[in-house]
Amino acid sequence: MIRVGIILLIHATMLLGKTVFFAVDISASMKRGFLFDQVKDSLIAYVDRVTRKGDRAILVGFGSDVRIYDEIRINSQVDKIRLMTKLHKLDAQDRFTWMTKAFALVGMKLRELNRTEPDSIKDIYIFTDGINEPPPEKEDSLTFEEIIRRYIGEFTKKNVFTYYISFGIQPTPEIKRFLEKMTIKPIIRPRQKIFIFHPSVKIEVSDTVFYQKTTGQANLLVTIKELVKSEGMRLNFKIVSIPESISIKFLEKPGVTIKNVGSVDTVSVIIEGAKGGPFVVDIGIEAEDRELIFEPKEISISFQPSPGKVPSFLFLFVIIIIIFLLLILLLLSRRQKQLLHR
Repeated sequence: MIRVGIILLIHATMLLGKTVFFAVDISASMKRGFLFDQVKDSLIAYVDRVTRKGDRAILVGFGSDVRIYDEIRINSQVDKIRLMTKLHKLDAQDRFTWMTKAFALVGMKLRELNRTEPDSIKDIYIFTDGINEPPPEKEDSLTFEEIIRRYIGEFTKKNVFTYYISFGIQPTPEIKRFLEKMTIKPIIRPRQKIFIFHPSVKIEVSDTVFYQKTTGQANLLVTIKELVKSEGMRLNFKIVSIPESISIKFLEKPGVTIKNVGSVDTVSVIIEGAKGGPFVVDIGIEAEDRELIFEPKEISISFQPSPGKVPSFLFLFVIIIIIFLLLILLLLSRRQKQLLHR
């Protein structure tokens, strides 16, 4: 799976799904060792398994030139098949790798979406096995520094997640500086080891959460289970986006360590201002080594007022009143009998 972790997300985007950018290097070197076919197969599996109704997918190819091959809102299985077909037909035969223009094109499209859909999630995946190598006549036309000046505000928004996946080659110092400034962590993978989109972690939360009427506080228990990776991996939780009406905090350091295969763990989250709802909730985790794969889960959490408990002192007071009334009834009954005997 190319997305190497997930973040704890709570947002109120009921109607809009997320947008996923696939920016794929289409230079001829991507074909060596069947790398390009493996990448395409992995993306096709992602579209088939992970995308949901309402999601948007944008397919970008970058080589000697850069262009959008397809942009589609997935509303049915037919839309998925169309996108998977487009991915299957994608070819890599260009001589150059115009990476700067790819980032510029994605940045331009991202700015448009951040303006029209400011609350929706945007995932950006960059796949390459090379370095920035524009055609000779375009070498000085666009630099990483220019992209930073133009688009850094778009890539660093809290609901935008960018992954730079490099196969078999370390980014150059220039690209490393660019990625660092854009808060993008590079993921270096061997050419023969491609992420395939299958889950290794499942996350569950209750579909109904009770809050206190007086404080609006609710306790959300997050359950992580069916871990199939090696033991000792550290999972960190991070809050990124929440509805304006609520806030979230952790009672302790938000993280767990996998003990062994099949282990189950929980993390407790305090939600404040939870009156209202329901809210659409994406909830997940982020692995420290950024290799964990997951199965996305979107649920609608309903926040209900707590039925509450009768305080113990009030319960005792009620018992005393009942006993007192019973004694009065007993005395009245005896008094009535005495009057009758007279």
